[in-house]
Amino acid sequence: MIKRVFNIAKYPIAFALLWFVLSQADWHSIYSHAQKIAPLWIILAIGSFTAAQFFAVLRMNFYYQKAHKPIDFIYALKLHYVALFYNIILPGGIGGDGYKVLMLKKNADYSAKEGIKIQLLTRFNGLLVLVFSILCTLPFLSLPVAAHWLWLAVVLGVVLALIIYSLFIRHVMRAPSCTESHALPYSLGVQGFNVGCMVALWLGLSNGQNLAEYILLFQLAALAGMIPITIGGLGIREATFFFGADFLNRHSGTHLDAELGIVISLLVFAITVLSALIGIRWLSAMNKMLPCANVPT
Repeated sequence: MIKRVFNIAKYPIAFALLWFVLSQADWHSIYSHAQKIAPLWIILAIGSFTAAQFFAVLRMNFYYQKAHKPIDFIYALKLHYVALFYNIILPGGIGGDGYKVLMLKKNADYSAKEGIKIQLLTRFNGLLVLVFSILCTLPFLSLPVAAHWLWLAVVLGVVLALIIYSLFIRHVMRAPSCTESHALPYSLGVQGFNVGCMVALWLGLSNGQNLAEYILLFQLAALAGMIPITIGGLGIREATFFFGADFLNRHSGTHLDAELGIVISLLVFAITVLSALIGIRWLSAMNKMLPCANVPT
């Protein structure tokens, strides 16, 4: 009952946060930004987002391959989009990752315990790349700090993140480090194309200034969106863009358009929902599909 109430509460929390952010923003500016983007940039953003989903599927398949539990790519792709639908449209008790584990256990008798471990490993690997990406953005910001200090902070941050991650993977997750290092290119693909989605929207909406700052806000919004209190991070992401832009304007001397960030965030969410709807096509058929049908033996 508590879990069900919490999942239902995600909707009002998301819309309450979104309403609060929009009540602080300039509606005229938001409308002005939204109406000027050309369809070409939307198409490029959707294409980049879709490429990120392909890399996410490749990453999951890589982990299952290493666990000697191969999955057919087409099946994994369909499973991914159905799980995306569950995450965005129907944030139920098991969620998208739990749905993947459940279906693989049911249709291929894969261990649920190992499946949960693999889903966690993919998330942590992606989180590591996201942290790297955030750190590497810092030297390109208009901050009142000498560039060499920023690069030093990046190097120290990356080293510290690697040490913490390695210790966590080895002693908590009990996973081999070599597998994690080989999964990094897939996570780089996910993160790179997700940023590419945001950049395509930025190119269609902005005047060509402060790209690094908007990339940083987008990545911080992605980090904040991992907090499972709303549907698909709706509300949290927009709040991160809006208040993050205000913070950078006050402390770095930039002149970021907070409303532009809100429009980008809402368009990314719309693209995510549109992509999640693809999962409806296979929603009722997943029970009849075989995860290993076309995997070479």
